[in-house]
Amino acid sequence: MIRLILKTKTTAVLPLHFLVLRGPFGDMKVNAGIHKFEFNEQNNESPYVPLPLPDSAECNRLLASKRINFRIIMFLAPK
Repeated sequence: MIRLILKTKTTAVLPLHFLVLRGPFGDMKVNAGIHKFEFNEQNNESPYVPLPLPDSAECNRLLASKRINFRIIMFLAPK
C-alpha cells in the first residue's frame, strides 16, 4: 500500500498525479497505473493505494527481499 502525506500546510488546492515504477536496481515487476489526488487545507493525506503487483508470487518475492527499490513519480496537474 502506498500513501502520500503532505508535510506542510497549503492554502491552495494541489492536484497531483502519481505512479509507481520499478526502481533502478530492483527486480520487482510493477503494473504502472496513474493515481490522482488533490491536497487541500483540510486534506493533506491521500488514501492508501494498493501497490500494483501483477501476482502473489511477486508480492512474496518483494516481502522476502532485503531491500525494496521502486520509484514514485509525481506530477502537479494544472486545473
